Amino acid sequence: MFNKIFMAFVTVLALSSGIFAWTAGNLTVDVANSPMDIKVSAGGNTLLEVSAINFGGNSYTISSVAPTTDSLVINMTSQTLSAALLITPATSGIHMYGKVASANSVALTLKNENEHFFGITEQNQHGNGIDLAGITMQLTGQAITSGMLEPNAKAYAAVFMSSNGYLSFFNSFSDGTYAFGKNAATTITHQTNTIDWYIFYGPTGDIMYPAFYKTIGILENLPAGRSPVKKVPIWGCGLVPWHDNDNNSGAVVSTINSYTSNKIPITACWIDRPYSNGGQGWGNMDWSSAFANPTTWIPQITSPTGNNTKLMTWICPCTFGNPAPPTGDFFNGGYDYLDLTNPVAVQWYQTQLQTNLEKVGVQGHKLDRTEETFSDPMAATWADGTPNAEKQEKYMYLNAKVTDQSLRAIWGDDQFEFPRGSYHRAQPYISSLWGGDTRGWQSGGFEGCIYNGVKSAFCGFSNWGSDVGGYVVEKTQAAIYLKWLIFGCFCGFMENKIDSREPWTYTDVLNGKNFVAIYKEIAELRMSLIPYTYSIINSATDQGVTMRPLPYMYPSDPNTYTINDEWLFGPSILVAPLATTTTRSVYLPAGTWYNFFDPSIATAGGKSITVSNIPADQIPAYIKGNSLYLTGSIYDGNSRNWITGFDAQKNLVINAFPGATGEQVTFAYIDYLDKDTKKNIVLTSSGNDAVHVTCPVITIKDTVKVHLSAAPSKGVTLNGVTLSASQYTWDAATLSLCVPSAPGAAIDLFVGMPTSVSSSTIPALLGSLHFGVNKNGCFLVVPAAMGLSNASRITASILTISGRRVWKGSIDARNIVNSEYKMLISGIGSGSYISRIQIDGKIAAQGKILVP
Repeated sequence: MFNKIFMAFVTVLALSSGIFAWTAGNLTVDVANSPMDIKVSAGGNTLLEVSAINFGGNSYTISSVAPTTDSLVINMTSQTLSAALLITPATSGIHMYGKVASANSVALTLKNENEHFFGITEQNQHGNGIDLAGITMQLTGQAITSGMLEPNAKAYAAVFMSSNGYLSFFNSFSDGTYAFGKNAATTITHQTNTIDWYIFYGPTGDIMYPAFYKTIGILENLPAGRSPVKKVPIWGCGLVPWHDNDNNSGAVVSTINSYTSNKIPITACWIDRPYSNGGQGWGNMDWSSAFANPTTWIPQITSPTGNNTKLMTWICPCTFGNPAPPTGDFFNGGYDYLDLTNPVAVQWYQTQLQTNLEKVGVQGHKLDRTEETFSDPMAATWADGTPNAEKQEKYMYLNAKVTDQSLRAIWGDDQFEFPRGSYHRAQPYISSLWGGDTRGWQSGGFEGCIYNGVKSAFCGFSNWGSDVGGYVVEKTQAAIYLKWLIFGCFCGFMENKIDSREPWTYTDVLNGKNFVAIYKEIAELRMSLIPYTYSIINSATDQGVTMRPLPYMYPSDPNTYTINDEWLFGPSILVAPLATTTTRSVYLPAGTWYNFFDPSIATAGGKSITVSNIPADQIPAYIKGNSLYLTGSIYDGNSRNWITGFDAQKNLVINAFPGATGEQVTFAYIDYLDKDTKKNIVLTSSGNDAVHVTCPVITIKDTVKVHLSAAPSKGVTLNGVTLSASQYTWDAATLSLCVPSAPGAAIDLFVGMPTSVSSSTIPALLGSLHFGVNKNGCFLVVPAAMGLSNASRITASILTISGRRVWKGSIDARNIVNSEYKMLISGIGSGSYISRIQIDGKIAAQGKILVP
């Protein structure tokens, strides 16, 4: 194929001097042979510059380029060989591909662009910092050793994000070395003969990582409609406890019964080995006598008439030597790992899982042991001939894929798997990463988890969680335990290992509350966040990871580059956990931030603040101005056992925090109760507490809760009807306006402005025009971001629904004040409906706009 493409070019340009430029979407590739220079830029800003390419120890120079409208071939030569690099457009970026069959390594050298780098591994190999500038990282699954403050969190990816606004993805399972330059060049090396390299342009992570996911979907050749980031079932969004000492079915049932009797809501649990016969309580992959008759005791956990709690189990694709799988389908010695490239071995393994576990009610698995002792698979020949340099990494990927296939055959999307070791391209097959056998709080395990969670996001793993309380059997101090628990509340996956930490065994009283009461409240908070959590986790393909580190969202803010213990939980909630103190410094990026636990407290961002006397049941958390997040009761888990009439009480609360004038934000709500329909909720801010919220039909009772600086004084209008004060609630303590809506009705809410705003980007103006209202009448708002010069003039027309023009005027850009221009519109009859606003013949806004 490559040769056919190459021969199709009709133009080959020799580069004896000068530079050749080629564009793909927003990116420009400039090529010069001096002797090697391939520069990738966006908007005139250099993202990266390749200054050397090496195959098998041979350096190459550029001899010519052959361009077409949709590809570029760069022809290269070394002293003895020739090669070609094919560059094609990719999702939000470009793809570079080249191969030299005789080579056993490739290396790319990038010029230093004074940038900062984030990614490669979840591990704290080089201390706890997240900025990799000046650090050399080994990208390998082999001989992984314990990093700082955690024993075996082992997720890797040939993925890193640069503060310059690009994401690098080298599509290979091969071992690699990434030497990130601080004041020198950056070198990417892989033990393969192929350059298969993607560059995704941002500038922020929530743009780059979706492009990465969509590329994975293409590489994995997923079926139509299948997300490249695995769908997470709603029961995977609540609290998931497990007990390592439950060595029989009665003990497991008893533990879950204890959560129910204490009215602590949970949605799932899982069982660790030994629960089977064979090697190390697992080899036969069945149920031992201690867990006999699973069709009897499993429903006590899972059925709606039991605890209504989903069940998962520990698994591993090995038998620990007893029994031996079918001859030739596994690697002798060590753990007796199955050859997951051998179809016979895969079929045998999946049959064991399905027959013994999944068909009797097990809906998920914790995946273990594929990232540690691996000597016998490394020494053996695999069925597909995988080279040694790819085996460990590829095995973690295959384990996820094979397990997902098994679960999917029985449960479809309603299943969950969480490994502690993983690699890129496993994203369509894993529900969440699990942070490994974390040390206890006295050994710094909690701190290590915080850093692991932030780092995993940069590696492209959209969901992550830790063993709350630690893996070790250690009675975690009550105050630390609760801080760890609420930390888990703001992670994608909230798992709690309760050995020696059963919540009902604590008698501590903190700030006047007993421990169990606080534990219960945090679990209830997690349940109330399920509408938000479920939506952000299952929107990763389009919006990026669940836990978003600060440099991920604010790469142009240098203050974020060293912050390894804060993240945004979805687009709206900033979280800054703390482990062993009650005081910490919190950096708030530019904008306005509201205290999550007391939204009446607003703080201006762009600076660090010190937070003191933090209560036992809280960690610093802030809601971003110009954001939406959802709470409510849409799923029950075991709480069905004590909440009477749960289905009739289902509800959703839309929490709206307006931004500055002219700002607009959209939240994608994945409506679990309406066949996972995506429903865009839109918040538009027009200043002076003038707010507009729209939401499609929700099938249950819903309420809009708007944060304002004062009680509404200019009216509240819902779906065209002006509400009386008795039809909404104002909470002066939290500065919140609550407006209930009837189930089954769309929401079109105006606060302080009896007008609908429907804004869109005008391509010619590079910005958004907004229509609003104040005490003087209607006005147009033109942000300076539209790029107006002092000589600009914009004509605008407002038309009625029938198309009759009722107003025409012009906006003189020379009158812009405070970064925007507001133009008063008068002479329009009260109660008129306006269908659209046009600027120079292009529609700027349209909708049903009510004039006051």
